[in-house]
Amino acid sequence: MSTSKPNRQFFSRLQAKLLVIVVPIFLLISAASVTIFELSAFVDNKVKLQDKLEHVTQTFRYVVSEPLWNVDIERLNSILEAIAIDPDFVSATVYDDDHIIFAKITKYNEYALSTLSSRQPITLASATDQKDVIIGELLITFSDRRLLTTTYQRIGRASALALVFVIVLTGTSLIIHQRLIGTPLQLMLDIIQSPSDKTYGLRVEWSSNDEIGEVATAFNRMLNTNERIKDELEVRVENRTRHLGEQITKRKHIEFKLKGSIKQAEAANRAKSEFLANMSHELRTPMNAIIGFSSSIQEETFGPLENKKYKEYIDDIHASGIHLLDLINDILDLSKVESSALDLFIEPIDIDAVTKTVLRLTRPHAQQKNITLESQMNGLAQKFCGDKRRIKQILLNLLSNAIKFTNPGGSVKLDGSVTQDKSLILIVSDTGIGMDADELEIAVTPFGQVDSSLTRKYDGTGLGLPLTKALVELHGGHMNIDSLKGYGTTINIRFPPGRVVKDQA
Repeated sequence: MSTSKPNRQFFSRLQAKLLVIVVPIFLLISAASVTIFELSAFVDNKVKLQDKLEHVTQTFRYVVSEPLWNVDIERLNSILEAIAIDPDFVSATVYDDDHIIFAKITKYNEYALSTLSSRQPITLASATDQKDVIIGELLITFSDRRLLTTTYQRIGRASALALVFVIVLTGTSLIIHQRLIGTPLQLMLDIIQSPSDKTYGLRVEWSSNDEIGEVATAFNRMLNTNERIKDELEVRVENRTRHLGEQITKRKHIEFKLKGSIKQAEAANRAKSEFLANMSHELRTPMNAIIGFSSSIQEETFGPLENKKYKEYIDDIHASGIHLLDLINDILDLSKVESSALDLFIEPIDIDAVTKTVLRLTRPHAQQKNITLESQMNGLAQKFCGDKRRIKQILLNLLSNAIKFTNPGGSVKLDGSVTQDKSLILIVSDTGIGMDADELEIAVTPFGQVDSSLTRKYDGTGLGLPLTKALVELHGGHMNIDSLKGYGTTINIRFPPGRVVKDQA
């Protein structure tokens, strides 16, 4: 027992088991080594065969010299037949001094894979000066077939023997592998592939003093840990599910309230827009009367005003009436846009004439503030499909804003052009006070005022830019604003292709 225990300990190690699997690989390497050795021996034997051929050729070139000189063909053939006795012989040829075949003998060898040749001169001693005279040439050819056959046979025997060892050792290693490694792995695989509800409490029944035994023990510990974690997760999932259910109920209740609030806000907004749209006549009629009567009083149509204070008051009344009417018009237009009640009257219009009209209307205000008003219109002789009144309103709003927020001595410019894809570009730029990013965001908001200092210094309702943007978008266009505080603002309007048409006139 004491003598077998070390053996059992050795063979119980995983390294020994893996060694059984690796043995066939070493046998294959051994077979390859034998093959390489035999091929090396073949190369050496071929070298020896070449030396043998050189020696035979060297020997027989002296033997055939005399019969060649005496033109003794029968004796030459006898000598060549003697050379042909060699088992590696293929052919022998004797040439005269004109390199013409004098005698030849061939031993046909159809199995020869390759041949070796040796060519040496045939000489004869001169009777006068004792020097050798070349009278011909001897060519002898040998085959390496016999060497190849022997080499193939030895390699075949070695390979067959290696194959037998590989088969036996592979079978043995497979049996050992299945017993020592495959069985415990299969037990673990069965547990892994089983449904989770049927593996509860299952363990790998395997005990050994090697790495496989350690893996089985660790696998059982992992199952214990997984079952404990699974129980904890089930409790946590149950609690979480209950908590999520409560949150979903609360969110649905909040969502229901938000939907109600949104509907109320939408209804209020529609009511506001409808109210403002319907009040257009009621609001404008008295304002038109106030503006008309104040204008008559200003012009002293029915008689002079005796008191100068009345003259100042009526001027303020007239200016305030016009300002209030503009405010009412902007509010009504914006409310119509928000309620989708503003319809455009699309017709081919002369955009060049419209820009000239707008410039003529805004130029007095610019001159009053000593502001340079410039314009450069390129390619605007074509017609533009749009609402003439709204296009004029867009340009008036932008130019009025530019002049209003530009200090005396500054400049305002209106540029226009038509691109190659028939898009109309209108650009209004100024050297005014400009805006930063936060102020720009406020400026495009309805009733937005940049800050309190501006509201005191500059009048306005904060509806110019939002209304202008809405009118541009109703035409399918896009308005982009670039502004730098202290340096000015540039507003770029781009109408989509297709609105510029050729002038039929």
